[in-house]
Formats: sequence, structure tokens, C-alpha cells
Amino acid sequence: MGQSKLTDLVLFARDAGAPLVAVTTGDQFAALAAICKATNGAAKVAWDAAGGVKGVNPAGEAFVKSKVGGPDEVTATTNPATALEVAAKLPEDGLFFMVNAHRFVQDPFVSTALLRLREPFKNDGRTLIALGPQFDLPMELRQDFVVLDDPLPGDKELAEVVRSVARGAKLDVADEHVQRAVDAVRGLAPFAAETVVAMSLRKSGVDVEALWDRKRAQIAQTKGVSLLAGGPSLDDIGGNAAIRDFGQRVIRGKNPPRAIYLIDEIEKYMAGSGGSDASGVTADYLGVLLREMEDNGHDGMILVSPPGCGKTMFAKALSVSHGLPCVQYDFGAMKGRYVGDSEAAIREAFKIGNGIASGRALVLATCNRLDSLPPELRRRFTSGIWYFDLPDAAERAAIWKLQIKAHGLSAPEIVAPGAITFDEGWTGAEIRNCCRIAARLDCSLVEAAGFVVPVSKSDPKSIDALRGLAEGRFLSANRPGVYTQNVHTITADTARRVRAVEAITGTAPTEN
Repeated sequence: MGQSKLTDLVLFARDAGAPLVAVTTGDQFAALAAICKATNGAAKVAWDAAGGVKGVNPAGEAFVKSKVGGPDEVTATTNPATALEVAAKLPEDGLFFMVNAHRFVQDPFVSTALLRLREPFKNDGRTLIALGPQFDLPMELRQDFVVLDDPLPGDKELAEVVRSVARGAKLDVADEHVQRAVDAVRGLAPFAAETVVAMSLRKSGVDVEALWDRKRAQIAQTKGVSLLAGGPSLDDIGGNAAIRDFGQRVIRGKNPPRAIYLIDEIEKYMAGSGGSDASGVTADYLGVLLREMEDNGHDGMILVSPPGCGKTMFAKALSVSHGLPCVQYDFGAMKGRYVGDSEAAIREAFKIGNGIASGRALVLATCNRLDSLPPELRRRFTSGIWYFDLPDAAERAAIWKLQIKAHGLSAPEIVAPGAITFDEGWTGAEIRNCCRIAARLDCSLVEAAGFVVPVSKSDPKSIDALRGLAEGRFLSANRPGVYTQNVHTITADTARRVRAVEAITGTAPTEN
């Protein structure tokens, strides 16, 4: 993995006679240096819009001096079309690098100049290498460029980065600390990894927590990607026992995931994937996500429920409880202004995720409705579609217990036997909101409940529709097996209330 693989690919392309190569990389100058080091002694010249044309080896320097001239002529080559005129004069077997080429390839003069280089470069072994973080090549160039991807560094390369930075600071870092640092910087490009490691060095070694913080900040620079920073664990969730057990078995099983990908409210981004989205953005999202899951063999689960039943909380808590990075994707934030921007953004986002997960991720997609998810996408989620029903009385009792404690409430009116009578049909989020209101207003939970309108009252038709859809088709998050409405109905009785009060107080309620 990493730049050794990139240089092998570039050498292979050169041996095959490819005249035009585009390299997607998160560290253009590191990629340029690695390619230069791995290739033969032919003239090597690099161009960027700030400095113009410059030689990067002795033969390249001699070429620039003979063909370009003094400083004024070099300044003139900051124009990409002028620079490509210089590239046309490159000697046999030469290499010409364009830094930030993705900014210029759509220009009609630049694309035409590139196209004009194809045949002469192919005939005498020259290669133009366009560098950039991502490419959306114009139609006239798509069949002429070989596009190569510079993988993010693997664990071995990252370990060497950590050791190299530590040696530079005259620190001796133990192997176990190196591995913890590698876990923390996995998913970053070499230069970014080197920088955050250097900023996290202490006399005692590497501050791993500081590494994670800086890595989160670094990843947040990519549109639509963030890394979860802590949160509740599975012990902080009441109910949803079946999916909690399954999720933990997946993570503890064979070939476990090394990260969780969370796509919240996926249905919002897939609406129009059947062709009604004229912009093509939704089709881009769908195509990239399908290929990402298929090509990498990612397992996935779709989590369906009315709002507030714990889907997102479960995904985050599973990550926290098992110390797995949780990469959160916001497809809406990836939407670009121009054709191809959105697809390039989602590709870059998943490249970062794969770097963090080392190709082994569990994809968790939450969803409040399923009608916009195409069948081919549902099939990719090989670990099932799970339905989170409204919690029953025993589950609500467990949630009350956790939320009362979390908000520092004593709530004597709730723990009194037989008093818990107002929460029928409430979600976990509504119980949390009630506790939050009580804490902020310094009032009783009974009074706070008057400010809560549960979704079971405000939108009962949507809940009934979801239950009907899940019946016999989806797995139940609440109890083992396939979801069945009858189980929920049978347990919604006075006996459930008795168990709920027992769960809170440890005593049975008195008879009225």
C-alpha cells in the first residue's frame, strides 16, 4: 500500500507506453518525489501555477535552462497552456509533472494542448503526470488518460512515520505506543500524519488523545466527513436488546470490522435515484456507495424506525463500546456546484474511510422510511434491515432510569409505585427530552411531560405504515427474530406496567 504501490503503478504505465497519466493523491509533492526517485535518469520537469516550469533533477534543470531561459521566461510559464508548449519539447523518456492539474484540465485550451501531446509522447516514451486530489476529466480526455490512485499509507508506512518523527525529536517510543499512534493516524496522508504526530509529541512519548483530536480536525476538512468524538456506550442504552447483541457478535466475530461508517437518514440522499433527479447527483451517490460496499465486501445494516427510537445512538454507542472509529458521512454536504463534483467528493470521502478502516467497515445506515431506497442498495446491506419499534414499558423503564441519572434528577413522582402512567407510546428521545425539560425548568417530570407531544400522537399513520412494512420482513431490534406487531400488542398491558415499575423501584406497585 501507499507510495510504493503508486510508484509500481506508474512504472507499469510507463512500461506500457501510457503517455498521459492522472494521479489522485492527498499529498502531491510527496507523490512527485516518490515517482522521481523510482524512475530512471531522464529529464524530469515539474510545473505549478505559482512557480512555472522547473527542473526536478539535473537533466530537467538543464532542459529548462536551454528551452525556457531566464526568470522572465520562467514566469511566463505559470500559464498552463504555455507550460504545455514547453512540455512538448521534453526529450525522449522525459517526465513532465503538473501540480494541481485538476484545476485546469476543464479549460478548453489546456485540454486541447494535453490531447496534442498524446501521440508524440507515446512515440518516444515521454509521460505527462497530472497530480491532484481528485479528477473530473473532460469528455475529450477520458479515454486518453490512465487514472491511478495513490492509496493512503498502510500501517507499516505509518509506523515508520511515527518512528521517524520520534527519532527527529530524540525520543525513544516503545513498540506498543507506536501501534497506538498508528491506530490514531490511520486514514491520513503521509504529510498530514507526520504533522499531527509531531504536534502530539511529549517528553513521555506520543499523546494519543491529542493525536485523535488533531486527526478529527484534519478529517473534518474534507466535505461531508467527520469522526465521532466519544459519546454514550451500549450500557447507556435502554432497550433494543436484539440488535445490541447482534452488533457485538459481529464486532467480536471472525474478520471483524476496524471502523463503523454511519450514514444518517440515508433516504434523504437516495430520493431520485430511480431517475427523477435530473442533476444526476443522487445517481452518483448511489453508484459510488454500491461499488464501495461491493468492491470492499463491507457488511451493512439498515436501521429503520420512527424518529427518536435509538437508531443513531445505537450506531455511535457500538463504536464507543468497542473502541472503533465511527466515520460519519453527510452526503448533503458533499453536493457540488458542477457536474462530477459530488461524485468526486464522495469518492474522496470513502477513500479516507477506507484508510481508517483498512478496507474492513461495518456500514450502518439509518432510515425513517424505505420507499426511496432502491432494491439494489438494500441488497448490499448483507446483515439485514432492522426495525426499531417504540419501546415497550420495560424498555421505557430502563430508559427513564438512565435519563433520570444522566440529568441529575431525583424524580420521586416517577419512582412511586404505579405513578408511571403517562409515557405510553413514547420514544427514547421523548423520555430524554422530558428529563431535559425537567432539569432546565427545575420542575417535576409530570409537569415536563406536558411539554412533550410524542410522535405516536403527532404522526400515528407513519408509525402504523412502518410497522406494516416491517411485519414479517425486517428483523426486530427489540427482541430476537423477525418483527411481529402482535408481540408489541400483547405486551402493551397492565402486566408490562408492573414490570416497568419493578425495574425502576425494585418493588411491585400496590393494587388500586
